[in-house]
Amino acid sequence: MKTLPALGNEFQSSCSCKICGSKAFAFDTVDFNKYCSHDEFYSYGFSGVRVDYHRCSLCGAIFTLFFDNWSKQEFENNVYNDDYIKVDSEYASVRPRFVAKDMVERWGDCFDAKVLDYGSGAGVFADELRKRGYRNVEAFDPFSSPQLPTGTFDIVTCFEVIEHATSPADTLARMCQFLKEDGCIIVSQTLQPPEIMRIRGAWWYLGPRNGHICTFTANSLAYLASSQELTFFNGSGNGPHAFARPNVSSYAVKALATIGRAHYFLPLFAPEDLVFSGVNGETPWYPKEVGKQGTFRWMGARNIVWPAPSMSHFPATVSVKLPYIDSMTKELVDGLIINAGCADIACDVDAHSITTEFCTLYPIEHIALRSSQLVTPRSLRGDDDDRLLGIAVPVRPN
Repeated sequence: MKTLPALGNEFQSSCSCKICGSKAFAFDTVDFNKYCSHDEFYSYGFSGVRVDYHRCSLCGAIFTLFFDNWSKQEFENNVYNDDYIKVDSEYASVRPRFVAKDMVERWGDCFDAKVLDYGSGAGVFADELRKRGYRNVEAFDPFSSPQLPTGTFDIVTCFEVIEHATSPADTLARMCQFLKEDGCIIVSQTLQPPEIMRIRGAWWYLGPRNGHICTFTANSLAYLASSQELTFFNGSGNGPHAFARPNVSSYAVKALATIGRAHYFLPLFAPEDLVFSGVNGETPWYPKEVGKQGTFRWMGARNIVWPAPSMSHFPATVSVKLPYIDSMTKELVDGLIINAGCADIACDVDAHSITTEFCTLYPIEHIALRSSQLVTPRSLRGDDDDRLLGIAVPVRPN
């Protein structure tokens, strides 16, 4: 009878998130042959090669490091080969034709708009736009159409592409090189479902054989957008979604009108330097400390204020997340209130974070965290420590 090894120390399974740089933890492992299917993941058997996925504790992005050192030739040999049609039967013609029809209905008479289809595959989407009267359409794909586009474009489309990128930030940055200052990027991208923590690797879209390296939440795409000074527009579910400059052209306005609401993600951290102010002369933060979960500061004031994100599109959804690593008491963290502008907003609290989400029709200047009380370690457990403490908040990761 075979004896498996005993459980040892906790597996050191964390790495840095590909999107926001926060700590990401082991999420699930699937076989390389798992492909995108609602019914059967392994119609072609098992390869015997494991692919590990991680999930970010802050923005929620799921990603694998498995493909990070692959060459273009390795992708062509092992993913984008003659067998690819077996794991995505619609990519060659069915999906691009459907998407072209959908985009034309959304964009209306923007026939003179300069459009670039980034990650164009066989170029069917671009051909379909031309057939429908669009006069300035180019296609680019690093595998099938590697010649770089000319000039900049009013609309850049990117359908089922960024999940294939080992570095989504680099891919978005490259698309921005081809985007006019008043343009927008339209993307189709399936977002993680609400029950992702329950179904994990059984989610149909987590398919390494399809070359799916990353999957996203609205918050992770909003964070990605902010890295390029863009705003993310959340089309929900399968999208389409969009990224837009602060000021958009008439072409971009039409393209964005049917997408959805602007979505901003505001993660709150303790400051690297003591620059945040408290209220009524309170010291908002105590000096940095280092623990098993990284560098953090104890909150030392009942009211702490953070600047709000720069916002240029409305109406907008603002998603706020405050990670924390410890609290003096459960009652203290349960009683925290987040204030945006003049409104108090209900929070959701779990063992690691405080979150809230709200809609606004106008810019907000700040986000404030308010606690009804602080507690000293001496009063709580007799320690020789008279500091008034609230929760321990990590410093933003580098």
